[in-house]
Order: sequence, then structure tokens, then C-alpha cells
Amino acid sequence: MFQNLRFSAVVQGLSFAACLAYAAQAAKASDTINLQTGCHIGDSAHVDVSLEVGGDLKVKQASGIGTVPTKVMARVRYDEQLLKLGDGEKKLRQSLRRYEQADANLTINTQTLSPKLRDDRKLIGMNLLGNQQQAFSPEGPLTRDEIDVIDMPANSLVVDLLLPGKAVSEGESWSHSGQTLAMLLGLDAVDRAEVTSTLEKITPEGGRLRIDGTLTGAIGGVSTEIELKGKYLFDSRHKRVTAMLLAIQEKRAIGHAGPGLDIVAKLKMQIEPAKGESKSLASKLPADALDPKSAMTGVLWESKVGGYRLTHDRRWFVLNEAEGVAVFRYVERGELVAQCNVSAMKTFAAGETLTLDGFQNDVKLALGKNFSEFASATESDTDTGLHMLRVAAVGAVDQLPIQWIYYHVSDRDGRRVVFAVTLESSLIGQFADSDRAFAASLEIRPIEELASKPTTTATKK
Repeated sequence: MFQNLRFSAVVQGLSFAACLAYAAQAAKASDTINLQTGCHIGDSAHVDVSLEVGGDLKVKQASGIGTVPTKVMARVRYDEQLLKLGDGEKKLRQSLRRYEQADANLTINTQTLSPKLRDDRKLIGMNLLGNQQQAFSPEGPLTRDEIDVIDMPANSLVVDLLLPGKAVSEGESWSHSGQTLAMLLGLDAVDRAEVTSTLEKITPEGGRLRIDGTLTGAIGGVSTEIELKGKYLFDSRHKRVTAMLLAIQEKRAIGHAGPGLDIVAKLKMQIEPAKGESKSLASKLPADALDPKSAMTGVLWESKVGGYRLTHDRRWFVLNEAEGVAVFRYVERGELVAQCNVSAMKTFAAGETLTLDGFQNDVKLALGKNFSEFASATESDTDTGLHMLRVAAVGAVDQLPIQWIYYHVSDRDGRRVVFAVTLESSLIGQFADSDRAFAASLEIRPIEELASKPTTTATKK
């Protein structure tokens, strides 16, 4: 009996030790979570993003660099369906969005602008190839204001790339590559990045994570310095990031197409995965509507003063329109390549015309002592019925070789628009025939027709 008691005690002791070992293993297992996205092609979610920005614009003034106070309040809500999820950072990631809301209130000094998406541009495609982001509408070209409204940091197509793709324990951290951060923030490139995420806590629903750090990079060829601080949630049931709070402090240099920035942005994002199967947003689109090579990525610009519109390459930026002259700049990777002034001229009287020789004489007089010779002069009619005169002249300004390209475009009613392109002769190869596509997109419309379709409203306080 004594032996049996001893044997029983040993068995009980072994059982107790086994229980302790099992409990230890269970506790260890509960201290880790697999932070790997489970998103698949075809998955849908409802995304709600609000953005608040405050700080200063930095602008060049006669006395040096000046600052202009600015404030932005923006809100976007959309349903997003994942179409392509290329493995790795250099493969195409693609989604299609149907926006319910996309608007903003932008206050610059004393002026307030209220850009928003037009009702017939609520369907938006999003292509991400490497760090190149391309937002466009299969329904037609977007305005620059519309592009800016939907150009939010913390792109919902990218946030899952912040996950390490493996099981991690509480308190564990991992670094983010410059490529991922460029995609997340819509930058052209990241030169240096010291940004990490940390799993702060494992919760019954998933995990609570923190992101912070600094980076330097470029956007539009302009240098920028960014500090990030934020938190985001991983949902274990849906295997994806479902919420994010992000504070972005940015100092951006002044560029050729826009002001510098010294701002703080606060973003709040909620992602609610759809339940069950979702109807395809792309079911009625042509097969090539979302192809990056054929997508409608041109930018629509309208002059309600001059009565014309253009659909131009995204490398053209409008600086301003004053006294009937719209100033465009062609900027590539931060380099100013060309400038184009566009203006509507007085309508021809009945029977009045302008010959190619007459236009050349006008150009020669306008250039004065800077003129050297004409490089080319052509006359043609466009497919839309516009009559186009094109004259290229070469010369110099302060001994710097310059090329000018002038256009005179008129319609059958005598309405006309003039283009004046200026660039250094050394940049002709880089500029190529960008002026031809720019001018060929011209549509001359009655002013009242353009005025009936506002895309941005402005008020003064």
C-alpha cells in the first residue's frame, strides 16, 4: 500500500508538471499573433477617412521666403474592391473605388476653396506600381482639384504592407522600407527612413500597433522631411488592418509647380470589410479601362474666363490665371522644363482671318531683339474642326539659347486661343513634342457652357 501511495504521488506529480508545461506553452502561444494580411483579389471594404491639416505654405516673395497660413478639412468615403495584389513592392497593386463622398474645405490666408468630386467622376481606379501612384476615373479625366481631394496619405490599398507578414510577440518591432513608406505617403522616393512599427498589445480582436519615426524623400522632385506618429489595428478575423490614426509633420521645400509646406496633418481611417460576396465594381467597364497603359490619366482644366478647356499630361501644372492669361509649367522630376502661357484673344470679325505669314510676323515682333530665326512653321486643321497655326522660333535671352513655340487656334465662329511655350534649347529633347499634345487637346466652348459646370467654389471671409 505504501508503494502504491508513492506511485500515485509520482503520477500525480507528473500530471501536475505536465499541466504546468501545457499552461506555459499555451501562455507562450497567446503572447504571439500572426500579423499577415489575408486580403484576396475581389475582397471589398467600406473606407472612411478624415484629414485635418494646419500650418503654413512657404512661398517666394520679393523680400525672400514668406509664409501663408493654411488649413484643410477633408473627408472621403468609398467602397473599395481589390483587383490586383502583386506579391512584393514592385508588382502592380490595383483597386476600384466608388466614392460616396469626396470633398474638402481649404483655407489659404483669407480665401476658402471647396473642391469636390463631380457626380460623374465618383468611380475611381487606383494603380500602384512600385512607388508610382496613379488615381484616375474610367468615366473621364479628373481636374487637378479632384485629384488633390482623393490624394490622401495612408492609402487603403497599401496599409497592409505595414504588417511584418509573420507571427510576432508583444513589444516586438520591425522596420519599414523606403519603398513601402513612399507608397503609403504618395512620395516619389524615400532617401532615408528610420520608421518602425511595434506590436503594443494583443487583444481578443487582434492586435494594437504603433508606428513612429522619420524619413526624408521627394515628391514631384521636391525634397521633404516627414515625422510619423500613429497607431493602427489588425483584425484577426478579417486578417487586415481595419483602423489607423496617423499624425504627419512635414517640411517640404518650394517647388516649380507649388509652394513649400510646414504643416501637421492628422488622419483618421476606418476600414470595414464587406460581409459575404460583393458585387464587382468593374463588371460594366471595358477590359482595358483600368490598364495603366490605357487609363484616362489626363488632367482637365477649364478657363471660364476664356471659354476653353484642355486635357493635359500630369506633368503640366497651372500656376495661376490672371488678366485672361493662364500660366502652365511643365515639371518633370522636379525640374522646370517649359512654361506655357495660354490666353483667349478677341473674336475675329466676320470674314477676318490670320495667315501663317502674318502670324510669323506677329511672333517676330513680339520677340524683338531676342529673335534669331524660325525653326518651323505649319498650318493644319484638327479633327475637331479647329484651325491651327504653329510657329517655332529660336533665339537667346541674356546669351541663354531659347526656343519659343507659338500656336494660334481658332474655330469656325472666330473664337481663338493663343499658346506661347518657352524653354531652354538644351531641354528640347526632354520636352519632345509635349506641346503638340497639349495644344491638340484644346476645346473652345461658349463661356456659359463651362460656367454651368463648376468643380471648385471659392469664397472670401
